[in-house]
Amino acid sequence: MPVAAQFMLSKIICAMHLIRLRVYKEQMTSIARTTTFAMIGYAINAVIAFIAFVGAIPFGWLLVWTICSLTICTGIGLQTYARKFETKSKRRNVHSANIALVYAFLLSLPWAVLAVTWLGWLDDNRQIILIALTVGMAASGSLLLMPVPAAAAVSAITILAPLIVKWGLLGAEKNFILAALAASFLAFLLFLIAIGGRMFLERLHALDQIRVSEAEAKMAREEAERATSAKSEFFATMSHEIRTPLNSIIGYTSLVLARQGLSREDTNDLSIVRDAGKALLAIVNDILDFSAIEAGRLKFIKSSVTLPPLIEGCVALFFAEGREKGLVIRSEIDPDLHDLTFTADAHRLRQVLLNLVNNAVKFTSEGSVVVGAKILDREENSANVRFFVRDTGPGIRADLIPNLFQRFSQLDNGRDRRGGSGLGLAICRSIVQANGGKIDIESHEGEGSTFWFEVPLEIAARDRDAQQDAIDAGGAEPRPLKVLVVDDVEPNRKLASAVLRRAGHDVITAASGPEAIARVEDDSFDVVLMDVQMPGMDGLAATRAIGRLTPKHTLPPVIGMTANAFPSDVENCMAAGMAAHVAKPFDFGELLRMVTTVAKRGNAEAAAGAVARS
Repeated sequence: MPVAAQFMLSKIICAMHLIRLRVYKEQMTSIARTTTFAMIGYAINAVIAFIAFVGAIPFGWLLVWTICSLTICTGIGLQTYARKFETKSKRRNVHSANIALVYAFLLSLPWAVLAVTWLGWLDDNRQIILIALTVGMAASGSLLLMPVPAAAAVSAITILAPLIVKWGLLGAEKNFILAALAASFLAFLLFLIAIGGRMFLERLHALDQIRVSEAEAKMAREEAERATSAKSEFFATMSHEIRTPLNSIIGYTSLVLARQGLSREDTNDLSIVRDAGKALLAIVNDILDFSAIEAGRLKFIKSSVTLPPLIEGCVALFFAEGREKGLVIRSEIDPDLHDLTFTADAHRLRQVLLNLVNNAVKFTSEGSVVVGAKILDREENSANVRFFVRDTGPGIRADLIPNLFQRFSQLDNGRDRRGGSGLGLAICRSIVQANGGKIDIESHEGEGSTFWFEVPLEIAARDRDAQQDAIDAGGAEPRPLKVLVVDDVEPNRKLASAVLRRAGHDVITAASGPEAIARVEDDSFDVVLMDVQMPGMDGLAATRAIGRLTPKHTLPPVIGMTANAFPSDVENCMAAGMAAHVAKPFDFGELLRMVTTVAKRGNAEAAAGAVARS
């Protein structure tokens, strides 16, 4: 035989051996689960037989039979119990499967001897008891050993075959009928044993398939988790690397545009650069948001919010752009909303509204864009609010509407392509649905469109604490603040400093975490703007170190600045002790409002602490 054929044959034999070993292990494990209880039942039946046949069978013979029966079942029970504590190296291999046949024969032999010896010599009542016990032991033994069909067959044949022979030898019609019934019962048991053995193997195969499927599912899940982790790391890195230069591009062009004496041509050129940067930033934000949605990491940070200022702010952002196009952009707000404060994620509500307003302004060439909200129904502690954006644009064909909220969907409805990622409306839908709401559109081609979304909002308590009142009261007359700007990138430090100084604030800068700690320890500041990602000691570590300082003066609140804008980044800032978070590239107005609000809150808390100490 060729060497290759011998090798293949040996592999096949080895595989068959492993399969047999696997089957044997499962067979013996299945039997072992019930052996202890089966041996107890066996012993009880032996004792019952002893009691039933005392006086009918010579006592000495019956006593020896009972002792032998109890010894066999006890020995097998103890041996099976001991096998549970054997190590894998000591467990028997497939060649010891014959032990099951030996056990089956030993357990059945006493009952076969009892039946063959005394059948026909007992009175009718005891003979009925003997037949019942013998046939019952044959049936129960077969069922117990059914996972090992050969052992179950040995048990049934060892008990019933001698019984059939004995009835045949006794002669008489009655005995022939009993022999025939016993033979029929034995054939039925053997049939059940064959069926049961096959079902056991099928069950074993099914369990193997399940185990394989579970292992494959676990591997797939781990692979998916690794891929998700890699994707998240990639997006976090890209977020920082793209946002950092955008911060300078958008920020410095905005600063230059605010200067006096620029020519019209320079103003137009710089506006194109600034708007292109903002468009790129919008695409980056969409991709980051959508990746968070796909990974199930979209989180909501709820706070008290009044809807009219939020809506008016969205209108104000697009007012100048609308005026350039000759559009009227206005708000339409339910009067009842002016008296209510809700608990909601204002950032996410504003994100959805801004997306809808941006689309309306982008695709509407004449007429108006109306942004509004109204209460649909209200309960004691909640209200269902509908937000809407209505435009007089070209409208959308009915056959295109079903795809409108799908990701990467950009409709071609006779409009010029205006750019964008095609993710905006898909993100809006995810945000609204995550808040338990719904979003839709009413549109007819040539008649404009109305995008709307409804969300259930919790009504917040109207009473505000004294600290918040103090903050609000202080907002009427803003005062110059002393701000420490910490960033390892010089252009970023200069940009933030320029914006703050233009607003009348006093600014000092630091290029690292240790330098920031030293400045806070030596000087008094109203607020600290802290970059999060810095080499060496990052902004989170620096903020924790500032919080541990023994103050010579009131420690300033810290605002985190980072080009990473994932919800986890905001959580990390808050966990480090920061009072707020600003994402780069930052909006000038938003940065100034944040600095003023946090500084006032810090002053109010300091005043409250002073009152408490006094």
